Amino acid sequence: MSAEKQPLSVVLPPRLFIAAGLPASAQEFLDGTVQSVAAQWPATAVRWTASGHHHLTLRFLGDTEAARVPALTRLVDGIATAAAPFQLKLGSPGVFPANGPAKVLWMGLRPDAGEAQLRLLQQQLERGLQNLDWAAETRPYRPHLTLGRVRAGPHQPLHDWHRAAAAATHSFRVTEILLMHSELHPAGARYKRVHSAPLVGT
Repeated sequence: MSAEKQPLSVVLPPRLFIAAGLPASAQEFLDGTVQSVAAQWPATAVRWTASGHHHLTLRFLGDTEAARVPALTRLVDGIATAAAPFQLKLGSPGVFPANGPAKVLWMGLRPDAGEAQLRLLQQQLERGLQNLDWAAETRPYRPHLTLGRVRAGPHQPLHDWHRAAAAATHSFRVTEILLMHSELHPAGARYKRVHSAPLVGT
């Protein structure tokens, strides 16, 4: 009697992205902001970012073969070595898309010297990734921290979101660049560090 065939397990390439690291104080502040804002919305209206999983994306990479990860870590290390730590401040809340039904609720950054440094890092990463044969990013870079994703169905008017989130003011120091792994779950994405590179420039 022939052995019963076992189903083959399929290992998919990890979904990766590069982000500016957030200190614990910033994570805690954003967790508190989510709790405060979520209390004013119906419980099922928004899938809020899980505690401790806030991140400031510099470049989304998507499914990435393991063989490409060493080159990514070298790129991140090289950029971080030449960059000094810098300060960021939360700015105004916003939504994506800007027109039409909102799908993403986010906090922006104040346009100052720190935000300019963040954009410089992003531009350096973009050039480096293209040198590693990544397709060029066609969308303009909009630095933001996603706090929630709006589910289908009735929800609070957006002026309630802007009013509730506008009072959130906080500054934090960026001291590292992270290569992150995004794992999709029914309750939302979860993120794990693949590599961290401290900013050691002067």
